[in-house]
Order: sequence, then structure tokens, then C-alpha cells
Amino acid sequence: MTMDRRNFIKGAVAMGGAAALAGLAGCAPKAKGEELDGKPEGAASGSFANMQPGVYRATVPSIKGDMTVTTLVDEHVIQSISMKAHDTKHILGAVAGSMIPAMVTNQSVEVDAVTGATHTSTALKEGVRACLDQAGATKDDFAADFTTKAVQTGVENWDVAVVGSGAAGLSSAIQLAKRGARVVVLERSGFFGGTTGFSSGGVWTSNTEFNDNVGYNFTPDSLVEHMYNACEVERGTLNEALIRKIAEVSGEVYDEYRFEAGAPWDVHAYTLGDSLKELPVSWAAMKWTTPYENNSGMTLVDSLVRHAQELGVDLRLDSQVTGLVLDEAGEVAGVSVMGRSKIYDINAAKVVLATGGFQRNRKLVEELAPQAAQLVPFTSAGSQGDAIIWGRELGAATTGEGVGGALGLNESFGYVGREGSTAFAANLRVNKEGEAFENILEQTDGAAFGIADGGNAAVEDIEHLVDMGLAVKADSLDALAKQIGIPVAALAASVDAYNQKAAEGGSSIGKAPFYAIPTCYVSYAVLAGLKADENCAILDTEGNAIPNLFGAGEVVLGNLCYNKYPGSGSSIGSGIYEGRIIADRIAEEMGL
Repeated sequence: MTMDRRNFIKGAVAMGGAAALAGLAGCAPKAKGEELDGKPEGAASGSFANMQPGVYRATVPSIKGDMTVTTLVDEHVIQSISMKAHDTKHILGAVAGSMIPAMVTNQSVEVDAVTGATHTSTALKEGVRACLDQAGATKDDFAADFTTKAVQTGVENWDVAVVGSGAAGLSSAIQLAKRGARVVVLERSGFFGGTTGFSSGGVWTSNTEFNDNVGYNFTPDSLVEHMYNACEVERGTLNEALIRKIAEVSGEVYDEYRFEAGAPWDVHAYTLGDSLKELPVSWAAMKWTTPYENNSGMTLVDSLVRHAQELGVDLRLDSQVTGLVLDEAGEVAGVSVMGRSKIYDINAAKVVLATGGFQRNRKLVEELAPQAAQLVPFTSAGSQGDAIIWGRELGAATTGEGVGGALGLNESFGYVGREGSTAFAANLRVNKEGEAFENILEQTDGAAFGIADGGNAAVEDIEHLVDMGLAVKADSLDALAKQIGIPVAALAASVDAYNQKAAEGGSSIGKAPFYAIPTCYVSYAVLAGLKADENCAILDTEGNAIPNLFGAGEVVLGNLCYNKYPGSGSSIGSGIYEGRIIADRIAEEMGL
């Protein structure tokens, strides 16, 4: 493979993340600590301020409510920093593990933010700066620029480059490494997991202890039938050969990851996460105690990351792939990477695209999934559609339409965790006009209010939302309507109609206090993606495999379900099993 003349497919790739936060509150200094002499061990020669020694706290807004930052200083330097927030725990861990040591070591607030965690990173910086202001530091103190500047370097050589570190990418890397391939995984964010990390980590499978325990199973043929029945599309629309392969390998891969990687799937408890009640979901055990914690998917990610590392896979964070590299024949021959400190190319015999969906790319949403235009993305910041952009520039065909979504609280909490799942607790849902409805997407701004009262079974969780400023509480329905800005008479009529039906058997709304929970419809998967064959090789518009290019997970989800998300466990499960299918094909092509 010749690399002297390279062509670069440089799709418009956004850096990801949301806009920076602003504003401070609750910054009164707390009790002073004992005076400490000297600089922290290993600290760089940053600014030496004149400060009042002590412990200072600041409360600043972050993505999931307020963050409290605590900073200990002596007369001249920062001694320690800590933070507490409701933000997603693996993102908090990435920010704390990266930025806090950098701030203390360099004696500066101006350090690298964590890619994909803009809100949390910015909140930490603002909180520390507020604490330093309280201590008497000036705006120029602790402001030296210690952010990393990337420089151009040379070319690296690998057998396979995997783009993306969600379940599909990690599984592909693991399976390839087990076959002897030298594999590098490139993750644009500052933490592993992609959208898998925002999920509950559930999968469906066949022919395992789990299936024996719960009394459900499927065959390759019955899985094909299920997908057609769930999606209600014409025969020939779906990639039946790929669906059958997924069914064939699912049980073996499920058990492999349970026993070799420690994947935390529950083999006893299950839910039927699909409308046809045919595919039981084996959920990932919770990393924390809250049921359906927004992060239980990270227990799965953690197990796959550890296993990949044990097998010698090179896992890289802050490594944004900016395009595919082509050889003189115009075939895929690697990737171009912009890392935190270096910009470089990778020569790779094969490239696996596991970049997730495109919910964060408004242009692609409007083109390929207009149904999702009113949905609020509940995905990683990296859901920019990179694979589709690069693939189409190579002539790749697309397939699938539609979106997987669910009722949720908002962009930050989605539909999982204590906060997100409370969106389901309401007795009645009304639109901004105060009227009950069938389809939230047909309502003004695609938004609604869940109405509940003091007799609701989840009242403690609803009160928790009120405490966080995520729900509204009032002593009467009239007062509640006024607080949320909807017509008083319309809300009263909707509640009356609801109570009349509840009298036939249900829970009425009538016990004060009354609550309004703002809700929306969030998207967790888009079904449009690149067309693939039975081995997950990407196909062009003529139906030919594009040499050396493969796709896994949400990138090729449209091949399996096309227009309707078939149920919980489908995206993560299929992506994990596709890793085995891809590795088998690549091993055959490379003679591994």
C-alpha cells in the first residue's frame, strides 16, 4: 500500500460539547483553615498571589444543576480543589481526574478542558476562579495559559484503526486483538464509552444461561421475523443476512464478555423492552444505587475497556479523527488524527467506523431523520455523523430512516436515573395550551408538562426534582397553571376529564400539593446510517463493498431495523455482536 500521495476526506467535524456556562452564585467564603506554608509538591512556577489562607466554596451552574467547588489555599498557592455536582458521574470523574491535578500542578485555572464535557469543565474553572477571588487573588493571578497546543508529527502504522469507543468500537477492537491484530482505538472525547455510557447497558441475546433463566430465546430466522414485524417494512428492506449472523454469534459473544471481561449483565432479572414483548433485555448492573442510573452503561464500558487493555489494544482519548486517508488507488488506507498534543496520520490496513449517530448534527438530522428535528438529543457530544460524512464522500450508500426516542425530562437527564425516570411518574400530561394529547411531537415546541399531586407514589422523587429546580410545586391547580404559564381553565378541564376516567379505576389528581414536571421527547438512536453487507463492510451505491472500510453499532443500525427502533438492547447488543462479525471478516482478509 503506497502512501506517498494521500487524499484526505475531511468532513466538517465539530469539536462537540455545549456552549460555555456563565454566572456565579453563593460565593461567600467559609471558615478559614490553618495556614499552610510552601507550594504543593511538583507544582509549576505559576503565579504567586497574595491571599488570605483558608477553605473557600463557590456554587456555579453546571449541566445538571449547581456544582459546588471547594478550594484550599495558603498565602500564595492553591493547595487542593474538590467539586460536587449532579453531572454524569463518568464525566465528573474525567474532569476531576484531569483538570484538578493540572490546576494544582500548574497553579493556573487555564488548563485543558475535557473534550465532550464542556459544561462540567467550564463550571469547574468558574468555581475555582470564584474561590480565588474570595481569597483575594486578582484576575491576573493563576491565569497563565497551560492549555496544550497540538503540533504536527509523523505517521504511525497499525493493522486496524477503530474510530469510536462505545460498545461497538470496543467490541471490534477486542475481537480483532484476540485474532492477533495490532489495534488502536481513537476516541474524540476525554472519556470512553460514547453514547453507551449514557445508556443502561442492556442487550438481548440467545442460547445462554440468561435465556434459560427467563424462558425466552430466538433463532436466526425468528430474529429476522421479529425485526420485520417490529418495523413493519416490506420484505427485502432489511439486511437479513446480517441479522442472522448477529443471532448466530450473540450467545457466544455474550458469554465471552461475561466470563472473560466481567461484563456486568444480570442473567436473572429482565424486562421486555420491545413493543412485541419478544426480546427480553439483560441489563447491566448498576454502578451506583439508583435504579436505571444514567451510567449503568458505564459498568459495561469499564469492563470492555479493561479487557481491551489486557489484550494490548492502544486506547486513546482526545484523539479526534478528522478524515480518512486514501492511497494512490483511492482505497481507504488509514485515518488522520488531531490529538491533544499532536496531529498525525495512521496507516491502517482496515478502518472500523463506530462513531455513533448524528443527533448533534442539525444538518444531517434535517436531511436523514427529519422526524427527530423536534427531539432533544440524549447522546454523547460526539454524535456528529462523522461516519456518514466520510462514507458518502467515498460513494457509500445510506439506509434507514427514523429515530429511537422516549419520553424524558430534558437534554441533561434524559429518561434514566432518578431524575430522568421521574418524567414517567406523572398522572396526566398536558401541552403548553393545557390540553391532554396523544403525540408529544405534534404539540407546541414538542414540549409538555406532567401533572401529579401529593398522593403520587413517586412524590419523594418529584420533590427531589422541585429541590433541583426541575419541577414546579403549588398549593392549587390554578396556582400551578399560572406558574407554568398555561391557561387555568384548560388545565382544570384536562384534570376533570382525567379524574372522570380515573373514577372507573385509577389514581385521581386532587390531593395538594400539585406538581408540574416539564417533559420532552429525547432521542437515543437514529436509524439512518451507512449500508453494509453481512460482514459489516460498507457498501457503495452500486452495492459493492468499499475496500478496507467497516461499520459497527449505530453507524449501520438502519440495516437491522430501518424505520422503527425495535426495542431496548438493540443498538448496544447488535454493535457488540457486530464486533465479532467484523473481526472474523478482517482476520480472513488479512490472513490473521
